[in-house]
Amino acid sequence: MRDIHGLDLNLIRIFNAVLDERGVTKAADRLHLTQSAISHALARLREVLGDELFIRGPDGMHPTPRAVELSKSFKPALRQIETAICEPAFHPASSDIEFSVASRPLTNACVCSSTGCFRHSGDTTAHACAHA
Repeated sequence: MRDIHGLDLNLIRIFNAVLDERGVTKAADRLHLTQSAISHALARLREVLGDELFIRGPDGMHPTPRAVELSKSFKPALRQIETAICEPAFHPASSDIEFSVASRPLTNACVCSSTGCFRHSGDTTAHACAHA
């Protein structure tokens, strides 16, 4: 079993890009890196994993059987990592969050005229809107 504690996870991203694009140039473009950076990263990954990983052919880079096996684990693992670290997008149309804005009457007149909704309450105006 190999020690992965020093493994740069960016190497896995590069592996996936080369696998998907079937070439170093396209992978470099996709990841906004140079061809040289991709080649050096593949060399490091080859050393760590003890496999050639990709073999250059006339129609692009072809994965070795070991690379095909690794991709079955790498792709879902990267998706899971991306999902875990990405913040969920806020969708106002489907959100249950209610916002309350307190402001001076002149501001309310400007805001409410554009949204078409307000509720007056005493000295202050409470503004509550829900637009879908």
